[in-house]
Amino acid sequence: MRGFIFILCLILGIAVMSFGQACGRMEPALKGPASSPASTRSPTDGGTSTIGAGSTLANAYGYIDPVSSLGTVTGEVKDPANPTVSQTVFFFVNGPQGQGLSAGSIVANQPSLGNSGGNTRFLYVLPAEFRNGSVQTLYAYALIGGTYQQIGGSPHTYAAYTPRPEGKAYYEANLLPTFQQRCVACHAVSYSGHYSNLLSPTRFKGGTATNNDLINYISGTNRHGGGNFCGAGKSSGLCLTVQNWWNLEFP
Repeated sequence: MRGFIFILCLILGIAVMSFGQACGRMEPALKGPASSPASTRSPTDGGTSTIGAGSTLANAYGYIDPVSSLGTVTGEVKDPANPTVSQTVFFFVNGPQGQGLSAGSIVANQPSLGNSGGNTRFLYVLPAEFRNGSVQTLYAYALIGGTYQQIGGSPHTYAAYTPRPEGKAYYEANLLPTFQQRCVACHAVSYSGHYSNLLSPTRFKGGTATNNDLINYISGTNRHGGGNFCGAGKSSGLCLTVQNWWNLEFP
């Protein structure tokens, strides 16, 4: 009897030891995911975030986004030693600082995008003389410690435009009445809105009097739900009037 009990205890002991060793081998695998949460984090949870388009060209002093067709410039500037303190950005056109024409400056004191913190972002509209439809080059600098530091995305080639008084007068006399009669049920009707359509794409990017969003919509080229306003083609009906307007705005 004693021999039987001894053998039974020996078998149970070996079983318990084997189970303990098995649990020991399993433990690191169970702890693994908990010890490395960063491996499963979404990019939006931490330091990685999508900011301005020009951020891909950013350097230590910031960046500018591409200039809009109406001459708006956005971006961020910073002092690497004081990255959350607002700095001033200076603009020059058709030449670097000391050679190009001064296009003004602005304090970058708008809230930064992403998780960078501080107020280091800016929005600036270039003066009218630099929005004349010609192809120009913009240089942007942060003044850090008394030294001009060129920021990422600079220099940048652009063409920006300013609405012309004669163009607005022509639109209001020859296009607005028709748009108010035929379009208000589905669209907001305004000079600024239609000017944006007329300007897309810009001449700099291949736009013409017969190839812009406005004429493509009203001619039915873009499957306009309101139908064809132009009859036999883009050189007749309302499309011919749109061409005349385009030529006034972008001579």
